[in-house]
Amino acid sequence: MLLTNRCDMYVHLPYSPEGARVERVAFWTLTQGLHRTAANLFPNKYANFHGALVKGTALDFEPYWITSGNGNTTSYSGMDYNLLVTFSEALNFTFITIPSHTWTEVTQQVVERKSFFTTMAFVVLPNRCEQHDFTRMITTTYMCFAMAKPKAGPGWLNFFYPLGSWVWLAALATTLVVCVALVKSPAKGGHMSGIIPIATAEVVREYMQGDSRMTGATSPTSAHLTLAKKKPAD
Repeated sequence: MLLTNRCDMYVHLPYSPEGARVERVAFWTLTQGLHRTAANLFPNKYANFHGALVKGTALDFEPYWITSGNGNTTSYSGMDYNLLVTFSEALNFTFITIPSHTWTEVTQQVVERKSFFTTMAFVVLPNRCEQHDFTRMITTTYMCFAMAKPKAGPGWLNFFYPLGSWVWLAALATTLVVCVALVKSPAKGGHMSGIIPIATAEVVREYMQGDSRMTGATSPTSAHLTLAKKKPAD
């Protein structure tokens, strides 16, 4: 077992007026106990970048990040760019932008520490939290569905719009089949249960063949109808 009468405590400061350095903030001895050599044992390492140059990456994604021009004439704009400029002024750093061409390349450059940050609009997911650190929520994006407003059709077509073409064809076919079945089905004279089918058949027959009364002929169905009526009381 190794025993010592003194222990020193150091902290790594990535940004300082002298650049990245290691600073002793405290030491401990058996006689004096803990003795601080700095005001804070755990300083905020990123409260002041002291004018350091920081690399970042971004991808064109309007209106968040917009790239204009090429080469030495390249300029940036957009909501995220303006936000980054505000951060650099508050935290005292300058930044250069490393170009990326895909979302995968953006995240990969941050994971590999080629880029210190990206200002893109990312959805915070559990698997991403394992690879990245996120700032507080800056903006919230809502998703919705947009549809073209339907044009008003002619008034007589409004009756047909609620149902599809196949529904109307099926209804028409069913009506024709029922009409043909009623016309061809024999009526059972003398029974009250045959009045409704016989009456329907008579209407269909007169519609299809014309009003037989105009020619003076007596329709067999009319005779059935007469017989089916209830006789008046004596």
